[in-house]
Amino acid sequence: MHPLRYRANARLTRLLACAVTGASVLLFGGCATASAAASPASPAAPTTTTTTAGALGFDATTQVVAQSGGTAYFLVYRTGGSTGAVTVNWATGGGTATAGTDYTSASGVISWADGDSAAKTISVPILDKTPSSDKETFHIDLTSPTGDATLGTYPEAVVSIKNSFTAPSTITSFNFTPWKLTLPINEYRTADATYTAWSISPSVINNKFADAYFYASGSTVVFYSPANGATTTPGSGSDHTRSELRELYTGSGADSNSDWSSSIGGTLTGSCTINSVAPNTDEATFAQIHGQTYVFVLLDWRVSTGNVELAVYSSNASGATKTNYVVKSGVTLGTALTYSLAYSGSTVTAVVNGSTKSVTVDSSWTGTPVYFKAGAYHSAPNTGNGATDATQVTYTALGISH
Repeated sequence: MHPLRYRANARLTRLLACAVTGASVLLFGGCATASAAASPASPAAPTTTTTTAGALGFDATTQVVAQSGGTAYFLVYRTGGSTGAVTVNWATGGGTATAGTDYTSASGVISWADGDSAAKTISVPILDKTPSSDKETFHIDLTSPTGDATLGTYPEAVVSIKNSFTAPSTITSFNFTPWKLTLPINEYRTADATYTAWSISPSVINNKFADAYFYASGSTVVFYSPANGATTTPGSGSDHTRSELRELYTGSGADSNSDWSSSIGGTLTGSCTINSVAPNTDEATFAQIHGQTYVFVLLDWRVSTGNVELAVYSSNASGATKTNYVVKSGVTLGTALTYSLAYSGSTVTAVVNGSTKSVTVDSSWTGTPVYFKAGAYHSAPNTGNGATDATQVTYTALGISH
């Protein structure tokens, strides 16, 4: 037989033999299985199934909430596609926490319409009880996606319930009815600089709300504000975190924003101690009078001088400058401060540990809507700080009169 014809017949024989076994033909003879054909130095990329309907999952795997913290909130995202209507089931369970005692058992179905990729919220009430341990947990699980959707990277979230925080509303000497609270996290308890700070209503505060940023310690209320965190107007206004109360005035002459004016007049009184100040700031603000748009008056302690100062802004306008007036000098960190901050007519008066300073304000402030604030606020940027950098102020008394 001609040599070329022999080689062609031999190769055909090998092709038929390899086809029977499902193997491939090597260049110089013999068969190779799929595993043998792949080079150990360059493994084949894993095959993944993609769908335009998207993947459904949480953005985080854990959240810590106080036993009296009200409600645990989680966001569920649809990523990677939004074609078609999809659903996913969710339910609480598992862990060491007891449904009906530590939290309210809950379940449901989350739906997205065709083209809808908006995040959806799951909320689970946390039940107040006598602490039995410092931390208990339960799960929120996503299951059974429909509409060709898949489960995302985080189909399960774990909620950790801490019993070590006491609700400030249990201190009978404090009245939180005229206040709402701002914390340096969002309602999903994320301390990210891109998120809007969490605003908590008086009814929630009075329903034994407590958190790592606002809690009772003995007879004092602790306001804790880490330097990194969520702010009231991320990217467009304040870039400083706060754990702070905002007055809601409901008396005669109140406007639609629950504010008052100098024609009504008001006095804020308090007793507090500045425990720590974030390193990237020179001030800890513990009381304010704020305009609806612009900062008006700050009462703060200066790290560099040890002075308690009354800072008054020059006008009710953008770009206004401020003047700092010393109210009390020689104050060391940890000193107990008893103060009053009053505004009536065209005069602001601050009294701190018996020392008084009065200032006549610019006419642009006279008669404009304002409100009181109290807690822990500073001027450190809300990014790039150390993990433990924080400003903390503790209050033993707080009151308002109009």
